[in-house]
Amino acid sequence: MKVFDRSGLPALSDLETPEWKELFSRLAADQERFEARQAEFRSPGYQWYPRPLFNWSRCWEYPYAFHHLSKRREALAGPGAPAPLLIDVGSAVTFFPFALAAEGWRVVATDPDPVCERDMGRAIPLFSRPPGRVEFRRCDGRKLAADSGCADAVSCISVLEHIPGFEEVVAEIARVLKPGGLFILTVDLDCGGSSPLNVGDHARLLELLQERFDYLHPERTVHPADVLHSNAGPYPIWYDPGPWWRRRLRPWAKKVKKRLGWRAPFNLTCQGFALVKKAAPR
Repeated sequence: MKVFDRSGLPALSDLETPEWKELFSRLAADQERFEARQAEFRSPGYQWYPRPLFNWSRCWEYPYAFHHLSKRREALAGPGAPAPLLIDVGSAVTFFPFALAAEGWRVVATDPDPVCERDMGRAIPLFSRPPGRVEFRRCDGRKLAADSGCADAVSCISVLEHIPGFEEVVAEIARVLKPGGLFILTVDLDCGGSSPLNVGDHARLLELLQERFDYLHPERTVHPADVLHSNAGPYPIWYDPGPWWRRRLRPWAKKVKKRLGWRAPFNLTCQGFALVKKAAPR
């Protein structure tokens, strides 16, 4: 069984597999090409961290999503067939929509941020590559600027938990997807139980997903000691290269904390879902 052919929690051991390493290396190269030209498109005041692949959860989430969307793109391929439509909900200004377009998707990146709209408008002419393409639509996840049943796939990477009233977003995603269309969702889970997605929110989310979607693959149990979370894994919550002196001090500080037995609290983990929209009842 392929490591990503499941729904459920990410595992630290996933990051030791050849499959993850291959996908991560490929996406890291796409990200570096994107960031190398950021002066040409990124606004100075844009409040989002650079190099998101080097983030505690996205180092798993992006390969997870890319794996499933690449497989679905292959399944939809055919002689003379138009590029299938993928809607990315809450795309921000990142390399990821362009990496998916290079796989042959027609990607509609969405975000309500006007700065994101401006910066993506600058980036699209620089990075769009055949056989797919990227376009941007400024809209909120509660009301996507798309016709009902138009999308072959929807992705939503660590966005849903930040939207109050996520019930509307789930319903809207179901509206724009074709029956049998693919929905790739990842969400952060607050293990402290105080902020989204807390225990009650998570239970409600699962109910909503089960009403409208079927699992593409069964959920797989991950041992608690193997769970990727905000205090375990190769990357911190917020990737910040910082000045040279801070980079020099970081390994030393890490050793001191380890010797003292200091550990940050286990705050966050995440969950991935590979889903397909249920057919309409007869």
